[in-house]
Amino acid sequence: MKNAVLAFALSPLLFFQLNIADAQNAQLNGMDFENWNQNYYNVMYPSNYYWENLPTSVWASSNAATTIVNDFCCERTADCHGGSYAAHLETKNIFGVAAAGNLFTGEFIADGFSSQALRGVPFTDKPESIKGYFKYTSVNYNNGTATVPDTCAIYAILSYWDGAQRVEIARAEMYSATTVTSYTLFDLDFNYVSSNTPDTLAVVFASSKYGDLFKGGIGSTLLIDDVELVYPVGYAEENSFDRA
Repeated sequence: MKNAVLAFALSPLLFFQLNIADAQNAQLNGMDFENWNQNYYNVMYPSNYYWENLPTSVWASSNAATTIVNDFCCERTADCHGGSYAAHLETKNIFGVAAAGNLFTGEFIADGFSSQALRGVPFTDKPESIKGYFKYTSVNYNNGTATVPDTCAIYAILSYWDGAQRVEIARAEMYSATTVTSYTLFDLDFNYVSSNTPDTLAVVFASSKYGDLFKGGIGSTLLIDDVELVYPVGYAEENSFDRA
């Protein structure tokens, strides 16, 4: 069951809905983290649920993998930067290991030891940066050799499928072990290594950078709100968008 918590994999074929929220530049729906669904997952326990950021065609987390313990690492919170809500991601002790709170674009397939996180949604534009607001509480943990502060992960990857493998075009990323007690702006430039057109955008937030290795500080907490893709001046006028 350990692999069911944070078994991330990148699929060559990603069938998800891209939503355009802005009339000028392409955005992904749900980046304001205002709309959430309570997923009541078991009719035998009608009061048990976990939170899902909407739309679920764009956003996913590993919550479905931990229904057996009714404890979840991704939740809605009223401690927000703007609007009424934000995403609350917390590293917890699940099945005796550190399970990082995570929220990402794509789909999570809960299937016991075969669970997978398929990260990415269809996207063909070229933003220059991604920005938003975050808070972070870093908790120390033993990584096997020393006691170290936990590190959060915020990153986005543009890529395309070349017929044989997924090829990265650009990446924007931030990793921080600093505790940040008030909402603070992150503004991350995409580093383009290719001029090819992307077909997929993966956006990932995690309360522990090494959560996929089941390493992190129990209680490390990342709050995310008001995320936006930023484009060069005049990009909308020079490029057409597929409207979904």
